[in-house]
Amino acid sequence: VAGHTHGGQIQLPVLTEQVLRGMSRYGWVNGAYRTSAGHLWVSSGIGTIGLPARLGTPPTIDVLTLRH
Repeated sequence: VAGHTHGGQIQLPVLTEQVLRGMSRYGWVNGAYRTSAGHLWVSSGIGTIGLPARLGTPPTIDVLTLRH
C-alpha cells in the first residue's frame, strides 16, 4: 500500500475529464480501478496546491479495509 492522491481539487463536468485525459495516460480521477498490477484506489485527499480552493470535489479522508 502506498499513499498518494490525484483526484484533484477542481472538477468541472466534461472539461475536467478532457484535461485529465490529456495530462494522464490513464485518466484516473477518484475511486477504485483494476490495473494489470493490481487494485488501485484514487482519492481527492484533503489538501490543496497553489490556489487554496476546491470546486466540485469535496475533501475526503478515505478508509480502506484490507482483507486476506
